[in-house]
Amino acid sequence: MRKHRPKLRPAAGALPFVLGMAACAPAVSSGPALLPAGWSPPQGQRCEVDDAPRQLPAVDQVVDSAALAGDLAGAGTGGHALFTVGYDTLGVADTVRLAGGDLPAATRAAWLQAVTRRVRGRSPFPVPVRRGRPESWSVLLRVDAGNAPAFRLGRSEHCPPVLTNGFTVQAYAQQTFAELVRNNPGQRRPARVVMDFVVDSTGAVRDARVHTSNGAPSVDEIARRAVSQGRFQPALLNRVPVSSRNRMPFNFTSGTPESQRGRSRP
Repeated sequence: MRKHRPKLRPAAGALPFVLGMAACAPAVSSGPALLPAGWSPPQGQRCEVDDAPRQLPAVDQVVDSAALAGDLAGAGTGGHALFTVGYDTLGVADTVRLAGGDLPAATRAAWLQAVTRRVRGRSPFPVPVRRGRPESWSVLLRVDAGNAPAFRLGRSEHCPPVLTNGFTVQAYAQQTFAELVRNNPGQRRPARVVMDFVVDSTGAVRDARVHTSNGAPSVDEIARRAVSQGRFQPALLNRVPVSSRNRMPFNFTSGTPESQRGRSRP
């Protein structure tokens, strides 16, 4: 299965650079709350429950529950596991990831393999569309052990990544652009560069590339180097760190660049 990169949404925060959530969507069928209560995200990070698809699937629309029950029957009288089942922008189930539970470590890999084998190959609903673009989505599957395993579905919880060294990134961009202007007075005109990049599950920036160029390679390179210095609290999907693809604009005016709040994309 291909690596699933969950969608993230823009939001405000305390630092100059923060990726987060958008305004809440209209009410949707919520389903059961499957993640443990009493958990708080890392400081500065905010989370939201996924609102796609609007109608939560039935268990058998996501997994072959009869076959999976046969695979797991007799796996003890207690314990449970949580799995994230992710769908890509074509509606294909492309990821199954262990998200929690209290199973013994020795049985987790076997359960993950069984659930992966029994996941339906395609989404039961049309692909969700946000701002005119198809987006990936996921659901949370709870499996309770026993002679007759039980299954429940709930909505996923997303926590977008948060830039933790925004002032360092900003200072680098300011100083480097100011030096460029001093050496090249013609570059004083306003400039804008939009960067695409991946924040991996450790919070490091990978694969930084220019999405929208200023037209001046030297300015594009300042933005690329600045965003590459970013260190993030990584995105969380059902409280598990995951990689995410993001977008951040840099605006350079009168020799002083300002990076406005980034927005992420699916």
